[in-house]
Amino acid sequence: MSLDGEGDAVTFDPRVMRLSSEVLAGFVRDAMRDAHRALFERLTEHGASSAGDLTKRVEEMQAAYTDRMRSYERIIADIELQLRNGHR
Repeated sequence: MSLDGEGDAVTFDPRVMRLSSEVLAGFVRDAMRDAHRALFERLTEHGASSAGDLTKRVEEMQAAYTDRMRSYERIIADIELQLRNGHR
């Protein structure tokens, strides 16, 4: 997992699209939370120069992933709309 998430692969099994957007969003949030924890552990293992530095890096990471989560939510909403309108 990278700090900005740009190079991290994210894939979904097509079957998850049968889930409600709320359930799918919950799974994505849980995965992101686990990834945040893993990255936080890596940051502390490699030693941050200060608690403030670590906090800043984690806040940047959270902001990047919040933006990404919003992007996923928009994609899922678009897919649901297309499915409701009969597009496949």
